[in-house]
Amino acid sequence: MAIKKDKNIDDEENQKFGSKYLSNTVNDMINNVISTNKLTPKAYKHLADSEESTEYIPLGVPELDKGLNGGLPRKTIVEIYGPPGGGKSYLGCYKAAASVTKNFGNVLLYDIENSFNRERAESLGVATNRILINDLYETGEQILSSVCEFLYDPERYLKKGIPQPKWADLIIIDSIAALGSKNEMEADYVGEIVGQE
Repeated sequence: MAIKKDKNIDDEENQKFGSKYLSNTVNDMINNVISTNKLTPKAYKHLADSEESTEYIPLGVPELDKGLNGGLPRKTIVEIYGPPGGGKSYLGCYKAAASVTKNFGNVLLYDIENSFNRERAESLGVATNRILINDLYETGEQILSSVCEFLYDPERYLKKGIPQPKWADLIIIDSIAALGSKNEMEADYVGEIVGQE
């Protein structure tokens, strides 16, 4: 007697996270984290699909905050992109962090480019005693896995599907462009080895 697998379970297993608002690299990293941590693709959602009221982190730049409906939306992934020197780190590491720490919130910063400057941050109003900096990860999957572990209690999530925030009010990854996915790094490594023969 054959056991039939529920079609809905099959469909959910074959689904992947994908957001048209995020780059392919970020979407790939999130999917690798989802499969590694055995999460459902619904563990992440894009703001466009959310109908709940949204809180914002003001950036302190009136025209920009107005254009963003009040600032960066909380409980979402926001990717700030642009050319080198365009102010991406300034907005995230300094302006958003200043807004959060001014209100006694905590910031977790993955400083991939080692560009965070404490003196500059303090001069822009960041309470640096409320920032935890990490610069030890090599791949996007490692960082996103760390973020998952930092934000959620996996056992509670798997049992009830309820995110359990732990410590950080804002998580900054500076920058995604400096990261590669595990697959890209392995491909580069294999290419280097083949090139040495």
